[in-house]
Parts: sequence; structure tokens; C-alpha cells
Amino acid sequence: ANQFIVEDIKGLLSPSDTVRIDNDVMEKWNEYYENRTIVEADIETFGGKSVRCKVKPIKDAKLEGQGKVQIPGKMQLVLDIKKGELVRVKPVVE
Repeated sequence: ANQFIVEDIKGLLSPSDTVRIDNDVMEKWNEYYENRTIVEADIETFGGKSVRCKVKPIKDAKLEGQGKVQIPGKMQLVLDIKKGELVRVKPVVE
């Protein structure tokens, strides 16, 4: 599991069931879990709440390598978290 700082996803076309994480992390997961494509992840709060969602790399070059996870507002409400908090993100490997 990796720890990330929560960021808001901006944009009208952002799907509400998808989070975005650092592309470097996605590449490391794909190396570690060879021959498997990671398309889902579990987001866990330190309060014990968790949710499974789709995962994609962050497209914004300014956010690369900063240890951030972009989470849609509705999902933040479900998890009872907000921007700036820490969460754990685990890849779903099947």
C-alpha cells in the first residue's frame, strides 16, 4: 500500500468512480505485478473507511512525483475525507 495526499479532481468530464494517481506509481505497480494490468484500486482512510474504484494516471505534469491522489468530491464525501488528508491506496490484483 502507498500513502497519498488527497487532491480534488477538477473538470466537468471527470468520472465520479475513478481516481488518478502518479504515473510513476502505476508503472511500479505494473512492474511489480508482471503480466497484469492494474485498473482498480482500494482507497482506505485512516478512519477505517474504504472504497474500490477505477484508477488512472494523473495527466497534469505539475503534479507528477508529488505523492498525490486525485479523488472526486462525491467519493471524498463517502470516505469522509477532504483535500490535504492522507489515504492509503492499494492496487487490486486479480
